Amino acid sequence: MAWRSISFCNTGAPKRVFGYASVMVTPSTSITPLILEKLGEGEKRSLTLVVSIRRSLGRSAFLKGDLSSVVNAALRKLIASKKVIEVDGVYSLAPVEAAAD
Repeated sequence: MAWRSISFCNTGAPKRVFGYASVMVTPSTSITPLILEKLGEGEKRSLTLVVSIRRSLGRSAFLKGDLSSVVNAALRKLIASKKVIEVDGVYSLAPVEAAAD
């Protein structure tokens, strides 16, 4: 039996259960400024970033679950945009001239 994203009203007509916005904000894009702020303090490894971001968020309900995967996804995007560089597992902000290219 396959799951469906429709349900039936009293009239028997299908209606959508799940509505999605056209632009979805992902946790990795919403913590990007925090990552850049933390890397502005100096070089950090992934685990150190996760711990410092978790402390910065405190008990915020906006982000729950596996923070390390969210941070790593955001780091990959930042590396692709050349805002962050990674050398031997250590992340740091890219030099200004490299970020301008």
